[in-house]
Amino acid sequence: MSLRPLTKFGYLGRTYKFFNGETLYPFGYGLNYTRFKYSMVSSSHALQLKFGRLQHCRDLTYEDGTARPPRPTVVVDDITCGKELDFEVDIQVQNVGNVDGADIVIIYSKPLVGIKETHIKQVFGFQRVFLKAGENKTLKFTFIACKSLMVVDKTVYKVLPSMENMIVIGDEELFLPVQINIASCQN
Repeated sequence: MSLRPLTKFGYLGRTYKFFNGETLYPFGYGLNYTRFKYSMVSSSHALQLKFGRLQHCRDLTYEDGTARPPRPTVVVDDITCGKELDFEVDIQVQNVGNVDGADIVIIYSKPLVGIKETHIKQVFGFQRVFLKAGENKTLKFTFIACKSLMVVDKTVYKVLPSMENMIVIGDEELFLPVQINIASCQN
């Protein structure tokens, strides 16, 4: 059985990354005796990547009917993931309920809509936090873009696309755009 959906056979896919059917509870949903509110401390991010003139790029394939311009995409295995690809996300978590409790803050990346046969979203970070009623705390997440924002294209290469990625916190309560701009590639 494939992880990706096969619509012509009525197969909806498997795992939270690819399942496109209706769910009773989303991935990461947990019962709790209190409520938590998230707010973004970070603003949007932009990563400028410049490679040598011999760096090869690829174009992504999009779903039929999705008009998208070609975007340079680099194979992750062909680049060195160094400090220039790091970015930070700061999230403030507040216990807005009347009871002390713990929450697991899950961070997902969502690629641009329409990329053929890639994931819907993928987890790339999480932290557990315990807060007393009314207390808040700021959590800091540090990520490497080529590992956190990569997509697996239809040819099963892990690629880092030049596009706006969306960072999603929790059950799509907060969104943070991260723009990746790739320059100096050969197609």
